[in-house]
Amino acid sequence: MNQAIDQQRKTIVVKIGTEALSNAQGLPDLTVLAPLTQQLSALKKEGKAVVLVTSGAVGVGRHLLGWDKAKKLTLRERQVASKRGQVELMSLYGDLLRYDDIGVTQSLFERSHFGRGDISPKEDVAAPLFVEIGMPNIIPIINENDGAATTELRFTDNDQLAKHVARLIQADTLIVLSNVDGVYTTNPSDPAARKINTINFCDPSSWQGINTDGTSSSGLGGMKGKIKSAHCFLCGREGERLCDSAPWAHWEREVFIASSRTPNVITRLLAGDEGVGTRLVCRPQEYKVGTGCFVTCAKTNG
Repeated sequence: MNQAIDQQRKTIVVKIGTEALSNAQGLPDLTVLAPLTQQLSALKKEGKAVVLVTSGAVGVGRHLLGWDKAKKLTLRERQVASKRGQVELMSLYGDLLRYDDIGVTQSLFERSHFGRGDISPKEDVAAPLFVEIGMPNIIPIINENDGAATTELRFTDNDQLAKHVARLIQADTLIVLSNVDGVYTTNPSDPAARKINTINFCDPSSWQGINTDGTSSSGLGGMKGKIKSAHCFLCGREGERLCDSAPWAHWEREVFIASSRTPNVITRLLAGDEGVGTRLVCRPQEYKVGTGCFVTCAKTNG
């Protein structure tokens, strides 16, 4: 991808999942987080607006509290684990980014903080985030407020939260870092599985038939949730027919799904390295069949 296209990316949201940032013991993996924060710092110093949506608080807290990874947590235990893990994660992010003279702020969001279709978020929640994004030496770090959220108020997963945040700040690019290196036609452990380089939601041949069943063992999300959140961010509002007659759709937005353990993953994705991850778009101009693609795009499942 040429430099002119890269310069169009002004606002970037990066989401990292629980398994993507954790080691085998369930603690933050410095071999992942150190290069991640270095890449975020580099983007910030290039003048980009950068926001990090992080998972992992519950998983880290669970380990620090001595609770077995297989233990099913009650709501109250999940809240306690989240509070313990948040302290550890924020301290670590702050220490890592401090090396590059970058500070961090923390925002804990709940589903109720966003209006219908995340078009009308509560002003008292949104306003500070816009200030933080504009500060030259600050990277906002966002997580769900698991310490207070009840079952009814929780997001389905942090992929959904990242989508809400990206739409809120009108991001150009959403990067979802996972423990797999992109979207596959079926479970990556299947020898017949193949990685898909690009999914255009206006081209049914690029996404129909993908088997996305399953969730991660540590987090709440799975590939189906990632694709669904990407589709909503790219194509239209949640719960509405998408794409057809949709003035809110943004054809130039991009989503990338990739592995957090790929060397220089963020830098390479933004440079257009087609060997890394999966690029997701909603671009009728890249699928030359007239307006019929809008209806197909509107019927995306999962």
